[in-house]
Amino acid sequence: MVSNLKTRILILISIVCMGSGFTAIAQENYSSESRKFIYMEGSKETTRIWMSYTHNIESRSLLTKITHAEGYPIKASLSPDGTKIAYTLLSSSGQNPSLDGSLFFMDIEKQSQVKLDKGINYYIAPRWSQDSTKLVYLKTVVLSDQESYRTELCLLDLRGSRSILLEDDESLGISPIGYSPNGKQFYFDRIISEGDELWAIDLSTNTRRFIAPISIGAAWNLAISPDGSEILGSVIESREPASYAVVSISVDGKRRHVWTKGAQRHYTPIWGPKADEITANIPYGAYPTIPGENNYKGELKILNRKGKDELKIGESNDWMDAPISWLPNRNQLIFERYRYSRNDLLIMNNKIANQISPSNSSWVMFVGWANEAY
Repeated sequence: MVSNLKTRILILISIVCMGSGFTAIAQENYSSESRKFIYMEGSKETTRIWMSYTHNIESRSLLTKITHAEGYPIKASLSPDGTKIAYTLLSSSGQNPSLDGSLFFMDIEKQSQVKLDKGINYYIAPRWSQDSTKLVYLKTVVLSDQESYRTELCLLDLRGSRSILLEDDESLGISPIGYSPNGKQFYFDRIISEGDELWAIDLSTNTRRFIAPISIGAAWNLAISPDGSEILGSVIESREPASYAVVSISVDGKRRHVWTKGAQRHYTPIWGPKADEITANIPYGAYPTIPGENNYKGELKILNRKGKDELKIGESNDWMDAPISWLPNRNQLIFERYRYSRNDLLIMNNKIANQISPSNSSWVMFVGWANEAY
């Protein structure tokens, strides 16, 4: 099993935020399926969105350049069909990111951009429906006392209609997770003083359903399984100090599986490569005790549901590696690497095939796998 898994793990590219100028270093004698992908790179006030290829990074093409408030890069998501990008923007005139964001839509082929809404919550990227025709996003509305607020979960159909799925003035906040694969349910994290709760909305009747508690303190990286049967995430598992875990909860609320747990929170789990596996950064070591000193270490691993036959991907690292997405064919993994002021984006193979240094950039971020027709 392990040997078969090893043949699936590939390093193809490294996008590195450092230095100036654009360089590409190509290594020979590698083979893999070439796929188009979209990523962002940005500085304090500008975000650029690029399309490139896993086998030929230097042929990247600029899709758009977006100006925004300093220190507030756009929050973007790619439609499942790989043809459209939706993003939230805080303009330079925005005063409150929770209230003053705007929602935009971009057709990749036409490279046209349309403003869809204003007064939205900038912090949360919009969520796409499986058929790439609808968006769910958040609004925060200040109430008449000017101190309380209401969270609205909004649904916008790109063909013309819009509605409010949920109005909530009792919770501390709402964090959208995403659509079920059949498009009939929408899942969200409802944050209350006791922790996080998993809820679903039936989109045909607009009725809400409580599923299960997620965490007693906080939850991160919540994601629906490819078959729609479970929600995966990192959580605070108990009220004991430094008690973190990676769990999955069935959407009927009857099953809760703990994949791994420990004293540090940086697991950043994703589903895959196989249906009964997840990929996560498994941390070890201690947090820095001296400013500038890095005692943190981690390993990217594939875990199976039985809790054994873990597969370590690549080498142990002195920084945080955060898995982002498996290629649709599940034989290539893209992940982000953080170390001090550097932010790398890599796709894994048995060697680094390409490396680029974007000019005048402070960060890079994967957006999604582009439609191969473009």
